[in-house]
Amino acid sequence: MAVILGILWSLILGMLIYGNQLQNMYFTVSAFMIMLITILAVALYIKHIVLIKELDYSQSITETQKKLSKLQASTFNSRFIWLQTPFYTTWFWSTGMIVGNRIAFWLIAVPITLLFTLLTIWLYRNLTPANMHKKWVKALIKNDPEHISVMQAQNFLKEIEEFNKG
Repeated sequence: MAVILGILWSLILGMLIYGNQLQNMYFTVSAFMIMLITILAVALYIKHIVLIKELDYSQSITETQKKLSKLQASTFNSRFIWLQTPFYTTWFWSTGMIVGNRIAFWLIAVPITLLFTLLTIWLYRNLTPANMHKKWVKALIKNDPEHISVMQAQNFLKEIEEFNKG
């Protein structure tokens, strides 16, 4: 579903960029960066689908755990998707807005963009496997379908190991 929606969103953004014809550079750059990050995310999701399809529970538990660990680590690599967030706050900017509404621009638009930028950088730096033990990291990724399937597979492997021991 994420692949299909990502492709559709990228196509819509591409049409908007083409239709804009560089009339508003703020919009063009913002939409292009969002589209680029979305395309990279789609490629990563396709990679995840391939990794999931390669899981074979008939292999040794060690081999399967390696693949699951690789998949889980790759899931954290998708944190770059957060980097598009500030661009959603700049694509409505225009030269007229900056020149005409200086006070509103500098007191509203710039602080909001700065806040989103700082939050994005913080999330990118802190959303790592090393922080998986923290509640906020678990809360952010626990509803991710990829993470859920990886956790289910890991729990299944634990059950198999316990069964083999007993």
